[in-house]
Amino acid sequence: MSRHKEDFFSINVAAASIAQVNLRFRLVFPFLTTTEVLYFSHCCKIIRYVALQSKTLRFFLSSFCSRKYMTDPIFEEQVKSRGILCSLNLGQDGIWEWSAALYDLRKLSSLHSLNLAYCMNVTVEFVSMLSRLHSLNLSYCRSVTDAHLRFLSGLHTLNLRCTQVTDVRLLSGVYCLNLRGTSVSDVSFLGSVHSLNLRQCTQVTDVSSLGTVHRLNLKACPVVDVNCLGNVYNLDLGECYRITNVSCLGGVHILDLERCIRVTDVSSLGHVHTLSLKECRNVSDVSSLGKVHDLNLRQCREVTDVSNLGGVHTLSLRQCREVIDVSNLGRVHTLSLRQCRKVTDVSCLGGVQNLNLKGCTGVTDLSALSSVRNLKI
Repeated sequence: MSRHKEDFFSINVAAASIAQVNLRFRLVFPFLTTTEVLYFSHCCKIIRYVALQSKTLRFFLSSFCSRKYMTDPIFEEQVKSRGILCSLNLGQDGIWEWSAALYDLRKLSSLHSLNLAYCMNVTVEFVSMLSRLHSLNLSYCRSVTDAHLRFLSGLHTLNLRCTQVTDVRLLSGVYCLNLRGTSVSDVSFLGSVHSLNLRQCTQVTDVSSLGTVHRLNLKACPVVDVNCLGNVYNLDLGECYRITNVSCLGGVHILDLERCIRVTDVSSLGHVHTLSLKECRNVSDVSSLGKVHDLNLRQCREVTDVSNLGGVHTLSLRQCREVIDVSNLGRVHTLSLRQCRKVTDVSCLGGVQNLNLKGCTGVTDLSALSSVRNLKI
């Protein structure tokens, strides 16, 4: 049981029975008077017994619970009349009796979210019944194809990871869309999606229409031209090995360029809030990045001069093997010099709050670090 802000309570009930409830009622269920979220796992009869005890309950989640009790007409009517929303997980281990269970869900009109991950033989007929859902997870449902999508265009959150979809033009109205690992190639219709995951979509090359997406994941996509993505708030271009020019990305708030090995010039990225250049092995000049709040330079082995990075809040120089002088980094809040073996003098780092010196074999004198709050050596 956990307590959140504003006296928000949630209760997790797993593998419980009526006997257990009766036994522990005085210990646990007085909190039902303030409970807003209930989570049931591997429960049956307990759902109806407990879910309607709370006068404040607004949402409950169930995992691997018998459809007999989930679709009971009396229970459904009580839930519906009180405006309670529910989320049902039939994915993975919950595949048992899934075919019959899915069709019974037509009776559960208050259903808010449904997880069908890894379920086989999800038919178009069944998907046609899900158009009123808020959130639907169909990841790894190999039977899901383009034919299913005409019923899913009105959903808020849709996960189609590793499905057989290719034509997603009907999904332009989805707020949060996950197409990771699909064979989608044309994403020109998805510019109005708020959060879009195209990770490992190896057919996607043209992203010119995605400049208004708020959160965009293009990790491991063979894109080249990213000049249109300068207004994306959160942009992941990790392992996009073909990218060379990132000069137009200075307005991005959170930018991940991990293993973009052809990128050399990062001088335009000085106003990015959170920037990862991890394993960008051809980046050497980081003098313009002194105003970045969170900067990851792990394994940037060409970086030698970090004298301009004293204004960075969180800085990782882990395995930056050519870094020697860290005398200007005393105002950095969190600093990792792990395995920076050429660093020997850390006498100026007493003002750092969190300092990682593991593997810094050249450092022998730690006397100046007594005020460091969290020191790892």
